[in-house]
Amino acid sequence: MTKLRTWLSLEITKVSRSSASPTKTVPKQPTFYLSSTVSNVKKACAKPTFSDTVKIEPEFPDPNSYYPAGTEIAFTCKEGFANGAGETILGSESCSAAVTDYPQHKCYQCTVSSVPAENKASFIESTLIPTAKATYQCDAGYSFENPMNERNVKEIGCLLSSGADAPILEDDVGSLQKCRKDCPLIAPDGHGLILTFNSEVTTIMSVPDGERYKLSCDDEDNKRLSFGQENLVKCDKDDGVLQTITVKGCHAPCRVDTLTEKYDVEYKPKLGDQYRIMGADVEYVPLDTPLKLSSCKNGQVFLNSDVTIKELTCSETHYDFEDGLFKDLIQCYDVCELPSQSNMKEHFVFDKVLNDDGIAGYGEDRVTKGNLLPNTEVQFKCATTGETVEGTKGDIFVATCGTNGDSIVLKKCYPSCQVADLPNPNMNTLVKSHTDNDATKVAMGEHVDISCSSDGYAMAYDVSQSKLDQYAECTLKDDKAAELVLAGKATGKDWCLAVPTVSGNEGQMSTGSLTFSASVNLPADRDTTASFAIESVVVKDSNGVVICTISSPDPSTHSFDCDHTILVQSGWQHVLKNGFTLSAKTIKYKDRELITLTEVPIVGFFGGPPTLVAGDATFTVVGAKMVSVVFKTTLATEVAAFTNAGSYDPLYTINVAEKDGADKKTIAAQSIDALVATTSYDWSGILEPLKEYQVKISSSTTHGPGGDMLTFFKTGNAPATVITDPAPSSTARTVIITLAGSSEGGTVTIKYQLSTKDEITAPKDFDVNKKLSIPYTDLTPLTEYTFTVTVMTDDGIPSEPTVHKFSQGPTAPSPIVSGDLKVTDGAASVSFLPAEGFTYRLKVYEKVADVWSVEPVAVYVYPEPQEVDDGTGNETNGNEVDNNEVNDDVDEGTERRRRNADPVEYEFAGLNPNGVYKVVMTSEGKVGEVLITSDPVEFEFQLFACSKSTLIEGGETVSLPEEAEVSDYLEVDDNVVFTVQCPGDTVLDEKDVADKYTKVVTQTTVCTAAGWTARTACVELPDPPKAVTSDTTGLLTGIIVAVVLILLLIIIIIIVIVRRRRRGGGGGTENGASQKYSPRDNEIAADGGEAWRNPYYRDTDENEKYKEKPVETPADGAELTDIVTENPYVTETPKHEYDTAEGAPDIGAKEANGDNVSMGSQTAKVELGDEEAVDAKVAGENAEEKV
Repeated sequence: MTKLRTWLSLEITKVSRSSASPTKTVPKQPTFYLSSTVSNVKKACAKPTFSDTVKIEPEFPDPNSYYPAGTEIAFTCKEGFANGAGETILGSESCSAAVTDYPQHKCYQCTVSSVPAENKASFIESTLIPTAKATYQCDAGYSFENPMNERNVKEIGCLLSSGADAPILEDDVGSLQKCRKDCPLIAPDGHGLILTFNSEVTTIMSVPDGERYKLSCDDEDNKRLSFGQENLVKCDKDDGVLQTITVKGCHAPCRVDTLTEKYDVEYKPKLGDQYRIMGADVEYVPLDTPLKLSSCKNGQVFLNSDVTIKELTCSETHYDFEDGLFKDLIQCYDVCELPSQSNMKEHFVFDKVLNDDGIAGYGEDRVTKGNLLPNTEVQFKCATTGETVEGTKGDIFVATCGTNGDSIVLKKCYPSCQVADLPNPNMNTLVKSHTDNDATKVAMGEHVDISCSSDGYAMAYDVSQSKLDQYAECTLKDDKAAELVLAGKATGKDWCLAVPTVSGNEGQMSTGSLTFSASVNLPADRDTTASFAIESVVVKDSNGVVICTISSPDPSTHSFDCDHTILVQSGWQHVLKNGFTLSAKTIKYKDRELITLTEVPIVGFFGGPPTLVAGDATFTVVGAKMVSVVFKTTLATEVAAFTNAGSYDPLYTINVAEKDGADKKTIAAQSIDALVATTSYDWSGILEPLKEYQVKISSSTTHGPGGDMLTFFKTGNAPATVITDPAPSSTARTVIITLAGSSEGGTVTIKYQLSTKDEITAPKDFDVNKKLSIPYTDLTPLTEYTFTVTVMTDDGIPSEPTVHKFSQGPTAPSPIVSGDLKVTDGAASVSFLPAEGFTYRLKVYEKVADVWSVEPVAVYVYPEPQEVDDGTGNETNGNEVDNNEVNDDVDEGTERRRRNADPVEYEFAGLNPNGVYKVVMTSEGKVGEVLITSDPVEFEFQLFACSKSTLIEGGETVSLPEEAEVSDYLEVDDNVVFTVQCPGDTVLDEKDVADKYTKVVTQTTVCTAAGWTARTACVELPDPPKAVTSDTTGLLTGIIVAVVLILLLIIIIIIVIVRRRRRGGGGGTENGASQKYSPRDNEIAADGGEAWRNPYYRDTDENEKYKEKPVETPADGAELTDIVTENPYVTETPKHEYDTAEGAPDIGAKEANGDNVSMGSQTAKVELGDEEAVDAKVAGENAEEKV
């Protein structure tokens, strides 16, 4: 055998060294090698040793990986580390197998220790590299104890000293300054302040303890510090507690130069100062500066009564910052003087000051000299007794100083006349001053008018006038006294009459169908004396038609009804929808002529819509629920004739009430179109059976009510209840009608109909329980029926119909009788006659311990469901999916069986022997989508416990005493004993104590609940050995056996030698190549190798190609002393064939022969090696088979 050698080829790739600086460029990634590939190549670099703060490139992905010698390895610091100079790139090295440690490349890091809590400070960084600085910072609201040098932040460097192993911070943590709390500084949002500390601007909103901030504005040209805000603030303590500093922000100032032009202004320069006069040089004041207007300039004055604010501040309340002006300021006024005429004292005498604007002590000097405040009122009176001030009630008048300083205007005094000197014509005709209705006298030259007392009156001579043309004038008589002298034209009707007016009745003029009512009103203070009694007032419409006449109105009544009804004549609809315009046309006083009044037309008088009449709406009801309305077909058209959209729209309200009883329902007002559009109402919630109700339809418009129509209807019975009894068969059913409790019993007319049959209306006699049964016997199976019944009243009013639906089931199966069932010891066959159009379902249940199983143990459906595609490509049996599913798709044969009514037989197999079962059969069918199942028919049965076939399945025969016939299937019976005889020459497999067959051929058995009792099998007797006739025969037999054994041993030895030679010779040793057999030899043989090495190889036609293959050349050093040219393969396994004519070999001799072969095999194993022993044993076994 040729020795297998494995060579591993390694390819060494040359790596180019980068020409760039090793400290700046990472070399190209070289090829690395696993350690297993390095043994035959040039020695490469292993992973180097270096500081754990350093990283290299390229990396060594495997601890046992290598790179070619000369590979550039770049050293850099890990993140957060650097060398002593603060650099992170350390350079590169060319690797070699000789150098693996690089301690010169190191990186460092300063770690900041935690700061004590009492320091009230912390480091921002937790680590830093050499040469970097750590920030030590006070907590918010704290500063260093000496803030003038360093406020609250200090930087501390990380240094690596020469020769040191690790860097350190410049300052030890324990020596760092502590921080102390500041005074909090609070400023408004958008304050605009610049904070300065220690000559540097800061944004820290706190002031160090005992230190000051300087405040200024960021826009000094347009902003100022607010009033009361100092420009320096200090952090102080109160009882050892730091105080919070609250400051005001910067704000635009108020301009005051325009204010000082008009007013004398005072202000407070600082908080706590007194008011001082503002100089002309002050142009602006800060926000919140207090101001006060002390007086007006330019000789003007304030009104004493003026409550406008004189004290104000620079704030949005008093200043408009957008316009730059103060707002809502107190007004300044000029002073007032008397007129310059000098005759005041000649005609008037100063009386008193009535309104001095809050200042007391005004006297005549102040009045006569002038200098009065605006609105000052001064009272004067005539100097001459009996004279009257022109245009006044008497001798006194009041003069007022003008608001803007206008001078007082004086009036004149004249001799006067008494108004009462001229008598009144009647109570409503008055003589009064032309200028003052209440004056009792008038001055010289003034008129006294004769006029009506109020607007409710008019002059009789001209009703358009309220004053007489004739008047009286106060004239001087004899240059001393004054008297009234009549002037103007006399009319003869110098009195005032009451003017009647027409009005609606609070906007609701309509009072009923085609009627309306207006009101005629007369003044309540009219003259009711006999000489001025009113006889009549006539009201007419715009066409001059008299609407009403008020005759001799009661003097104590001031409003009178004016009723009118529209006549139904040609054009009445036009008159109704357009309404009326009314006015009082004439009035007549007793003993005086008729006076025509000025028309004051009043519009909007409408009569109410007409009343609906019989035939316009007819109500009928079904039961006590649905009410139907039949309207006159022309009703909507007739109403439209007197409808005027927007001004006259008739509406109709429906009210339902019990007759002479309480209201039940009101349907809100609706138009005629909406009214007639609804012809059915569901009033089930308000109506009761067998009662009478009234319906009132009221018409109206927005102007008032119209007419009311009344109609009546009666309700019918409540609907009956309908049920059907359980169907006695598929063609019969009884319908049971039960009247409602509110219905009367006895003989009642009903209208009923069953679908497919004629409707019947007839009186029926109900029993005492108000029930009636109607049987039907001619129905169709699997058909849905609808039964409808209506209960009528004596006057023909129907109830609501009751509709009841029911379905007839399928024809029930015929009962199962004993003749329909065949049973065995493991199956039962059921025969039944199906009817056309139904599906039959048979279910078998088992009784165990006297309890029937819940689920059937077997199910059969006829017609059998067809296999259908379930959509997945798999065919399923419908019966497997759902035992309750009805299969409507049946094959032609099934249909033919249905038509011919062929009986169907089905066997339920797999049942338990002697088991108790029942078969339950139903017929079923669908009505629509509803499955209906008939009542079941059942039959209980028990299987046989035993079968004859079980006893004779081996050819046995079975019999009973007296040659009684043995049935095919048998019940349990311990008293019946069956004899079973073995067939042919067989006997029972029974032996005696000498281990010899008893040669008994019959046995008995009994059928029990568990089956046949135990039986013994029948077997064939072995052939008896041939008898030995002489000692010579025995000796010959021994010689033959010895010769055979010797030949067998020789053959085994030859086979072993040949096999050893072909394997290379020599026995197996510990150090030599093993020649033992192994399963691998079989694999080589199977692959076309040395088939002779497989001890199980068999020469077949398939192995012909292996026979033709030349024998392989032995391995070096192997020798074969013998060449086997014959095929040594075992080609056939011998079979034991015995010639029954000559007799079988002696069993004892065969066993001895086998023992000898086995011993020979074992001996070979001892003498040869393990492998040869195995081969020898196999060959021995094959030889044994040949023997």
